Amino acid sequence: MTIPQRVQRRRTKGWRMPDNTIYVGRGSKWGNPYTLEIMQKKIDELAGLFETESSISAREMAVEAFRCDMKYGPESAWWWYGPHMKILTALKHLHDLRGKNLACWCPLDQPCHADVLLELANTEGS
Repeated sequence: MTIPQRVQRRRTKGWRMPDNTIYVGRGSKWGNPYTLEIMQKKIDELAGLFETESSISAREMAVEAFRCDMKYGPESAWWWYGPHMKILTALKHLHDLRGKNLACWCPLDQPCHADVLLELANTEGS
């Protein structure tokens, strides 16, 4: 069996999603509810509060918030900041992703919540 991987979805003419691949972007039940815009606002607020620059990008913060919610549920520090019902739906359907490639719009060289889903869906006992 091949190891499931992340695929970058494209709008290029003729591009087709590979076999054994599920779209997990924002419009799907597995989409990350933490948008880059919301996370950038939070970073700016914290930077202003502490009068310092942030060393984390909005994308990294969005992926980490998603990871925390998916792994720890209500115990996550982010749980009540985001639409936790979306996380519950993603958790309920996590088993559907086991053994599948996951497609999202994020560039492959940047953090993406699909990496979190790949890890969690393909862990023994998930």
